[in-house]
Amino acid sequence: MQSGPGDRVSSVAAVLERHQVVLYVAAIGAGAVIGLGIPGGATVLEHAINPALAALLYVTFLQVPARTLVAAVRDVRFMAAVLTVNFVVVPVVVAAMFGFLPSDQAVRIGVLLVLLCPCVDYVIVFSGLAGGDNHRLLAATPALLLLQMAVLPRCSWY
Repeated sequence: MQSGPGDRVSSVAAVLERHQVVLYVAAIGAGAVIGLGIPGGATVLEHAINPALAALLYVTFLQVPARTLVAAVRDVRFMAAVLTVNFVVVPVVVAAMFGFLPSDQAVRIGVLLVLLCPCVDYVIVFSGLAGGDNHRLLAATPALLLLQMAVLPRCSWY
């Protein structure tokens, strides 16, 4: 039986996944060394932030097979629950706690961004650790991300 390019990609992905904590620590260490070693490097490297984030999102969504994405979107009860929690329940809770935040606008905006547009990668990991169906949640993340990007600019109630 011959092995094709897909087999090599999946084996590389498996190795990277198995050693992801070491890779994270190495990346943090490399960032610290570069940041401390080249103080003027921030002005050069800041232009790489958006392309790097776009590449990370792209690679994240490559893990979602199209059939899984379609199945998750067609699961009306699941999508209704995810959308209701994300766009109704959480904003109501955030609105209730908003008055208790410091008056500093930068802090308020930061809290709003973190709570109203959570980074889906840790939500997926924590839902899996809690016994949730993180594969369906992973498949729903493109829809959540697109809706968050559409709704966020309209949320200027703070």
